[in-house]
Amino acid sequence: MPVSPFRQPPSAGHGHRNAPRKGFGHGGSGVLTAVEPGNTSQPGIATPGLMTPGYPGYVAPTPPPPPVPGLVQQVKGSSVAEYGLHSVEITTTAGDGILVFAGWDRASLPSAAPTPAVYVSDSAGNKWYHLVTSDSDNSGARCSIWACPNARPVEWVSVSLTGYAGSLAYLVAEMDTLPSLIVPDVSVSASPSGTRLNTVTVNATVVAGEPAFALMAAGNSTAALSSPPSGWDALETVTAGAGGVDSVAIFPYLIPSTSAGTLTATWDTSTSTPLCAAIATVEADPSPPAQPNPNFPVLAVEMGF
Repeated sequence: MPVSPFRQPPSAGHGHRNAPRKGFGHGGSGVLTAVEPGNTSQPGIATPGLMTPGYPGYVAPTPPPPPVPGLVQQVKGSSVAEYGLHSVEITTTAGDGILVFAGWDRASLPSAAPTPAVYVSDSAGNKWYHLVTSDSDNSGARCSIWACPNARPVEWVSVSLTGYAGSLAYLVAEMDTLPSLIVPDVSVSASPSGTRLNTVTVNATVVAGEPAFALMAAGNSTAALSSPPSGWDALETVTAGAGGVDSVAIFPYLIPSTSAGTLTATWDTSTSTPLCAAIATVEADPSPPAQPNPNFPVLAVEMGF
């Protein structure tokens, strides 16, 4: 009986019934090459259906962004149509630094109504340092950055508005590389009043080696970045509100260590909306503050005979 070209004959030294059966894969033109059972591909040969790199339908996956140096965790917070305090739960490690990036919108209020600011506190009563807040003349969007160095462990962080805002979005970020003493160095902001924009830029002259923080707030939660700031590490985007008037989106960034010269952050958005932005830096290795009172501390000595 003729032997089928697609049936493997018994291997020498093996019983016909117990010999492992082999399949066949594509080799050169007109050649069938044996492959081991269970092996569905060969080196350099694409496997249909598995989207391997040689397959015509293969699309390379987008690699995840590189980790931000020193970043331990990020927690988002948001509220809508609210006065006063709002908080999020976060558990931090003793000695780490904590940052808050906040943005808010109150565009539906009368123009004569004051634009609120924000203050930050936490469950451990740590001292918070205000780094920068954009101008109040832009009612469509306002933003602020705060820092807490060498913090005692916290269980929650609160961001408190000083008045009504249609929406508030903020990010709490724990970092283990923040200086143990905060001495603000540079703080600049851009807050075009009464204007709907697609781009906003902030420039600052900085020295080398300082941590830098940047934040943009858009007065519309549907705004998306078409071009992020170049050379900055992105943090989480946070939104509040359902879009349109009185909603907000924030886009925070940082640089662990600056280069001397002009530091620029430019945000391009897909939606024309009120925008504001800010940059702040802190000294990398600040000296402890000097005591201005020459009589402090007072040493008193008493002697009795």
